Amino acid sequence: MQKKVIENEETKTNTIIGVSIKDKLLGFIFLGDLLRDDSVKTVQNLRENKFKINILSGDRKQTVLALAKKIGCKETEVKWDLLPEMKLKTLENLKINNKVAMIGDGINDVPALASSDLGIAVGSGTQIAKANADVVLMGDQLNGLPYALNLAKKTIRKIKQNLTWAFGYNLLAIPLAAGILFPKYGILLTPSIAALLMAISSITVVINALSLA
Repeated sequence: MQKKVIENEETKTNTIIGVSIKDKLLGFIFLGDLLRDDSVKTVQNLRENKFKINILSGDRKQTVLALAKKIGCKETEVKWDLLPEMKLKTLENLKINNKVAMIGDGINDVPALASSDLGIAVGSGTQIAKANADVVLMGDQLNGLPYALNLAKKTIRKIKQNLTWAFGYNLLAIPLAAGILFPKYGILLTPSIAALLMAISSITVVINALSLA
């Protein structure tokens, strides 16, 4: 009877824990994982933005594959029965040819979170996971992840634009302030005009930064 319960089709995707007192088996506890409500949509969004998804889990094969199927991951993109050091080794291999972001919320995820190019923890996860992550998503939802990554890309773009403007402006303004045009054309920037132009430059950078949203 016990064997039939364990081999039941409905229990293959669960982690099975036996409960006993001394040598007497009292029963079994079946532990299963549930997808977060926004997992499928979040993964789909990430794929649309050219992110490749891999699942690294310490759970048994059937459990992980069942969840992976729900979010559209192939078996080649999934690894199971991984200890923390095995997760870390897998991540290090991925980093050889890729930039890797690791999302986790448990103690077992900490080494991989700390080693990844971008460690992302879920707000409802363990404190040690959040302490070793670069980004912490508020609450227990994943739908903020695509927004956070998109915001980071836009921020980097704005920084590059502002640096380009600042360096370009100074490359032109400094020679003018030094009087490069004065001998031939009699053009010389007065301190008041130079200060005005500098203020305009700063205002331009600030306005460009504020247009981030």
